[in-house]
Amino acid sequence: MALWPVALILASGRQLARCAAWVLLAVTITGCATRPYNAPLDHADPATAYTFLNRLPHNSPKLFVVLSFSGGGMRAAAFTQGVLEKLANTQIWVDGESRRLLDEVDVITAVSGGSFTAAYYGLFGDRVFTDFAQEFLYRDIQGEMMTEVFSPLQLLKISAPHYSRTDAVADYLDRKLFKGKTFADLASDGQAPYIILNAADLNTGTTFSFTQIQFDYLCSDLAKFPVARAVMASAAVPFVFTPLVLRNHPGDCPQRHPDWVTQALAERNPADRRFHAATALASYGSPQQVPYVQLVDGGIVDNLGVRGSIMSEVNHHGRVIEMAGAFSHQAMAQVEHVLVIASNTQALSGRDWLRSEEGPGLVETAEALADATNNLLNAETTLLAQQNFDMWAHFINLGRCPTCPNVSIDFSVLSFDKLADAQERQRFSTMPTTFRLDRETVDALRILPARMLDESPEFDAFLRRLNPQSHNLDQ
Repeated sequence: MALWPVALILASGRQLARCAAWVLLAVTITGCATRPYNAPLDHADPATAYTFLNRLPHNSPKLFVVLSFSGGGMRAAAFTQGVLEKLANTQIWVDGESRRLLDEVDVITAVSGGSFTAAYYGLFGDRVFTDFAQEFLYRDIQGEMMTEVFSPLQLLKISAPHYSRTDAVADYLDRKLFKGKTFADLASDGQAPYIILNAADLNTGTTFSFTQIQFDYLCSDLAKFPVARAVMASAAVPFVFTPLVLRNHPGDCPQRHPDWVTQALAERNPADRRFHAATALASYGSPQQVPYVQLVDGGIVDNLGVRGSIMSEVNHHGRVIEMAGAFSHQAMAQVEHVLVIASNTQALSGRDWLRSEEGPGLVETAEALADATNNLLNAETTLLAQQNFDMWAHFINLGRCPTCPNVSIDFSVLSFDKLADAQERQRFSTMPTTFRLDRETVDALRILPARMLDESPEFDAFLRRLNPQSHNLDQ
């Protein structure tokens, strides 16, 4: 009996020790938990920066092929995987040899769900055909993300002031899917296309493209930035995720003040797209006033990811009509055929409330308004992008000699509303925007682009231009 108080004291001491250990662990984790901010631009090297001119693949100068991958969760990721598979199986005759059309793709610009496929292909090349489905498309990524966010370790980290659930999911993607790769690794072998991942800047309401030219305005080095964080920014749906945060580094680096921005601000022409782009960029020039950049899903401002990136004033130094960021004078003189394939996997949310006199609730109303806005923006974006490419071709052709070949533009849009069968159109157009789809649905999405491209007049016209004798060379 005399030993009982001693045992109780010892037991209490062990419990206190365990509690103290947990407290110490929590303090240690939360103290160390901080997001990996973008690095300052200490030593700018234009020769290796992540730009068009440094990262365009070494393929035929006669062709310029652009793919745009829209948002739409796993639906978009699976569909755009199918686009890559179709182009890998399409043979063309160029520069005296037969090549895969995929090897002639120069740029992939992507938003949200499409960013996963684009980034994976840019980092791992043809492994996208052997590994991507198992590592991403066939997995319950949505469930795994939730498990990650709500794990005890991550909850402790999220309780820190400089770490969010968005950072937690980005860390998960960095470990599981993108293997710690940075932009120094992306499209770095001269074979993969230049990958442009796009988010939206909440402050400016404009597209924020993960290119070194865009990072110049933050006095920041993109090369060291994890690709997973860019993909997460591109897919950070508001309210579901918090914005992904970048630092706007202090300092007066010369990259912040290009002549075209100064000129556009001085002209103050509201009808000039350069003025609106310059106004947004000028906000980064005051890091004391804007020390951070808050990024969300790029589909908020451009769900196709085409006008805000490939036709961006920022990425072309204010000279979109020349596509000055992507083309030197020599390259512009050589290009003959341009193909743009725009994947638009926008879908409609459920409409069960149509059968009810009470109508939609708050969430259903928000979904319907978002659908209407996105569909309208997608239609307008597609039209304006086509017009921009046509204007660019006209600009080039005006400067060519009478006997030189003109540039041709073929702009193919792949969207579910082009499906002829009503039941099939309904099936794909009402798929949920989640990061979990069953294998059968994923496979149906993957095989769809091949048929849609075979039925596309624009794609057929492009193949006929390259192979006038035999344009149907699919293997």
